Amino acid sequence: STYEYVTINPSEWGITDQVSNQVKKMTPVDYLSAVEESALIALRAKASDKIVAAIKASDLTEKKTGVALDADYLKNIVLGFRAIKTKGAVVLYLAQADLLTLGKVRGANEKKALFEIYQRKFGPFRERREYLVAHPEEVEAVLQAGAEKARAQARITLTAARQAAGLD
Repeated sequence: STYEYVTINPSEWGITDQVSNQVKKMTPVDYLSAVEESALIALRAKASDKIVAAIKASDLTEKKTGVALDADYLKNIVLGFRAIKTKGAVVLYLAQADLLTLGKVRGANEKKALFEIYQRKFGPFRERREYLVAHPEEVEAVLQAGAEKARAQARITLTAARQAAGLD
């Protein structure tokens, strides 16, 4: 297969983002890391918008209709989808309707949709995450308990180091 590409002309993109009011509790290094991560997320979103707009404006978009989006078709896409060494990584964009269709694809040895298999496997993790997001005080309590354990161990280690160095 042969793939074409779209050239994105560099320009200055302004981005703004917000950081949590929890930054007051952060060390300067953690603060800079949080700001950098937040800026990168905002920049990725901006770049994604620019790339999608460039692809839509090009003649590269090709709508496939009447194609059965099944396991074989997906395998052909994956096997035929290669990066061009001089052009960087390859990205496949899917519309929401395509994702819904993917949800209808069945597992190889099961009659259930892949989405259901995924839900069964990862559902408990998602539920636990949602619970922890809704109860930050529990997360904070675990973090504080861990910090106290670390402090206690650090005291022991520092005491031993001082004694070994003859400082006590």
